[in-house]
Formats: sequence, C-alpha cells, structure tokens
Amino acid sequence: MKICLATLHADENFLPLALLYLKANLVERHGYPFDDVVIEELSPKATVDEHVAQILAGAPDAVGRSCYIWNSLALRTLARQQKAIRPLTSSSTGRAKSPSPRLLRHGGLEATSTRSQEFLFVGVRRW
Repeated sequence: MKICLATLHADENFLPLALLYLKANLVERHGYPFDDVVIEELSPKATVDEHVAQILAGAPDAVGRSCYIWNSLALRTLARQQKAIRPLTSSSTGRAKSPSPRLLRHGGLEATSTRSQEFLFVGVRRW
C-alpha cells in the first residue's frame, strides 16, 4: 500500500516536521517500505488542480494531510476534488487541535485525528 502525506505550508521555507515524524513512524515502527510513504509539500502558489495532480501522481492508496487553522479550507477543497477523481483512495486529515466535524461531513474524508496522528495513519493503512 502506498501512502502520500501532504501539507500546504504558508511559507515554502517551512519543513514538514509532522509529516517527517509520521513517515519515520510508519517505516521504523510498522515496517513500511521507505519508498511507499511519500511526503508531498504543496506550494501555496499552486492551484488546487495542481495540488491534486501532485498528490495523485504516485497513485497512493491512502492520503494523509497535515491540517492547520489557516489551511483547513484549502485542504477540505483538495480532499473533495481528490475523492471525485479517485474515490477509492482513503483520505484523512490530522491537526494539532480538536478535529472539526465539518472536515468529516464536508471534506471528503474518512477520518480526522488530533495529536497522535501516527495511530490514525496506521489504522488507515489497514483499510
């Protein structure tokens, strides 16, 4: 199973620390092949269509997104478009604060998580 971990930064110079941690967790603790877990850093200058194409280019079975207050609307839109193109790809979003029920109802997501996101992605990979 291929997993894509994606985030949309406010600044292209930021590092995706949360996603790097999730990838390390999946590889080291759960035996995932390193190359099967891809991190995609989405440019704030790109369009939603370009983001979707970037995420789906590797034909992932599951997509996890790192969500922040300022990018939640963009990621919700991205998740809906992704689901329209590849409806069988599992989709989830993790965020540091309590997950919004709106993300599940309107975001094309199967799951959201808080803080301990690695448990969510381990669960998603077993779907």
